[in-house]
Amino acid sequence: MAEFIPKVPSRLILLRHAKSDYPLGVPDHDRPLNDRGRRDAEAAGHWIAEHRDELFDGAVSAVVSSALRAQQTWERIAEQLTDVPSVTEPRLYEAACSTLMSVADASGADTVLIVAHNPTIQETAA
Repeated sequence: MAEFIPKVPSRLILLRHAKSDYPLGVPDHDRPLNDRGRRDAEAAGHWIAEHRDELFDGAVSAVVSSALRAQQTWERIAEQLTDVPSVTEPRLYEAACSTLMSVADASGADTVLIVAHNPTIQETAA
């Protein structure tokens, strides 16, 4: 019987969500991007699209935290990457590094772009 070896990504791209706002009375999960964050996310989308041949290898998938600011970041980036499928992953909100890596491994893509939060993004990259 053949042994099943799961496909793991050959490239992992980690993105922290863009700058968010802190409206009074809004739960952390529902905080939106501020003006700077919207501009920065759009600029990131242009930069990634411009460098996609260097960044992406094979099948690409984005996995995005369910937090509003991460979703809005991805929406701005995705305007330039219309061919990249994405999934929302609630476990990325307040995730440990091990959870982030498990999510990436389960994606089945060659290149996984994750939009999530610090400190997890920074700790995973370290």
